[in-house]
Amino acid sequence: MAGATPGGRGKPVIGASRQNTIGLASRELNPFLDDLDRGQGEPDKRRTFVRWPFRNAAIACKLVHPGGNTVNLMVAARNLSCGGISVLHNAYVYTGSRCTVTLPHPKLGPTELAGTVKRCIHRRGTIHELGIQFDKEINAKEYFVVDPMKDWFSLENVNKEELSGNMLHVDDSPMEQSLVKHYLRGTQVRLQQAATIEDAIPIAESGVDLVLTDFDLGDGKSGADLVLLMRAKNVRCPVMFVTADGTPQTREKAQEVGVTAFLVKPVTPEKLLRAVAEFLTVGGGTDPNGTTLPEEHPNRCLIPTFITQLQELVKRIDLAVKREDVAVCRSLSMQLAGASPAVGFMRLAKVADSAAKSLASTMSVKESASQLRALVSTCEAVIQMRNQFR
Repeated sequence: MAGATPGGRGKPVIGASRQNTIGLASRELNPFLDDLDRGQGEPDKRRTFVRWPFRNAAIACKLVHPGGNTVNLMVAARNLSCGGISVLHNAYVYTGSRCTVTLPHPKLGPTELAGTVKRCIHRRGTIHELGIQFDKEINAKEYFVVDPMKDWFSLENVNKEELSGNMLHVDDSPMEQSLVKHYLRGTQVRLQQAATIEDAIPIAESGVDLVLTDFDLGDGKSGADLVLLMRAKNVRCPVMFVTADGTPQTREKAQEVGVTAFLVKPVTPEKLLRAVAEFLTVGGGTDPNGTTLPEEHPNRCLIPTFITQLQELVKRIDLAVKREDVAVCRSLSMQLAGASPAVGFMRLAKVADSAAKSLASTMSVKESASQLRALVSTCEAVIQMRNQFR
């Protein structure tokens, strides 16, 4: 096995000029993977999770052969999903072989993930592609910079019969309501629909797992107004916008109010099912305003203090808004943008950064009113979670 260290001891030895066992550095690896991607054909309908590009020329992999011999390798990664990873190696590996890969986690650093080689496909020369299935599913989005305004949904295929939960759909168009209802037929989703914000709020307050709303709700009202009112009433479920207007301005507005996902019409039945399943199965309705820190992270002990200080900071923001004090509003926004990531409140950091940038650009509290309202709303959403961290 070229480039391996027998026995699992020491660092992998792959030659002074080789980053991995296949001998391709990043510059040569990308064109090779481009060729593979172009020839991969239609998605496999049997596949559960979407495979995202995860190109890395040097991933540590500890491989245990069926005979018990352990070798340390540096392999090249092709893609990653919630269920596994695809890597490139310079030799055939028996399916069923056990292995552990070490992936770079943006917050936790190197993370070991155990799994089993499920397939080994010859690609070119001595290069083989190994499909490794993880022992435990992961949240693959933790390893990427995810843009919620794009198609980032984890599931490639959805079993409609297993899809269940409570969902609210808000749209003033009877035709759109009929389409969504039609697309969800055959699922176990309990769908409630409303044409106006006034009708939607009582349903949302009664308890739903997901809200799907059109951006334009007629009469000068929008999905953004719905989200702000929901948050003001402490309704914290995920919200998806669906709209025919995919302009940067609409996307920016969606991000300002803390929308979890963004769908641009026309929306196919497959995409709607994948989007809904992300929150009713994969995401489990996780509050987008919550912390991204795992339970074992040492910074979680700081969250109760952070939330206590946040309560006082919201009062200061409210007072500064009433006084139209741009300097104080901007200073407090910048404080939040800087401090929130340390305790995993990434949504709050993003909203605070948006408010700070708006204030710097307009030098006006009035012209930054929507950003400041979104900031206060997001702060209040985090404060409502305080009992989770005691």
